[in-house]
Amino acid sequence: MLTVGVDLAKRKSQFAVVDESGKVIAECKLPNHKETVQKFLRALPGKVQVGCETCTNTYWLVELVEEVQMPIFVGHALNLRLIAQSRIKTDKIDARVIVELLRVGFFPTIAIPPKEVRQVRERLRGRIQVSRTLAQAKNRLHGEACTTGTPRSLASLAGVSFRMRRAGSSKAPKRRRVGPRAGPPAQHAPPTRRSMRPISRRTVRHRISSQQSAAPARRAGPLPWTKLCTLRRG
Repeated sequence: MLTVGVDLAKRKSQFAVVDESGKVIAECKLPNHKETVQKFLRALPGKVQVGCETCTNTYWLVELVEEVQMPIFVGHALNLRLIAQSRIKTDKIDARVIVELLRVGFFPTIAIPPKEVRQVRERLRGRIQVSRTLAQAKNRLHGEACTTGTPRSLASLAGVSFRMRRAGSSKAPKRRRVGPRAGPPAQHAPPTRRSMRPISRRTVRHRISSQQSAAPARRAGPLPWTKLCTLRRG
């Protein structure tokens, strides 16, 4: 069986191919084009397994290798650095490290979710990132307005739905509550003057002694100095 180690990059990726004995069969750098990489993998004889580490375009390679019906393993980037950390770090060395760990069975793999789950996750991550960027931009504009003393209203930087609801439009989308409400809101009693009064030291010592008397008996031994001071004060 041949083992392929891939060190992914933005434009070009380093490939290293070894056999079962560890002999290097091929080493090359290929552009990140789907047809080029698939053509290179199909040209390898016999059974082939592919390994790479987690990065931005990992799942691009996963889908590409799955189309040619080859097993692929994704390694945990932090665990890979802990296992094989080197001072000299190049694409060639990284591909060699990945292929050797995968060949000998010490490759720290992670679970690869199905394609449908990956697509949903990417959409959610994109939505969260856009929402955070929008909030940062609004906060920045509010800060600039405060710095210059520019008069502004709450609706000036709010969303479209807020402005439509404020204008009384019936087409304004309403926010939905996540999950049903468990019941009526709890009515908290206002604090009284007795509950807000500080506790005296005598009350604290009395509570500590009552808790110690209710606790199970411990092994006899010398009393700590804090206990002796408490007894002397009493």
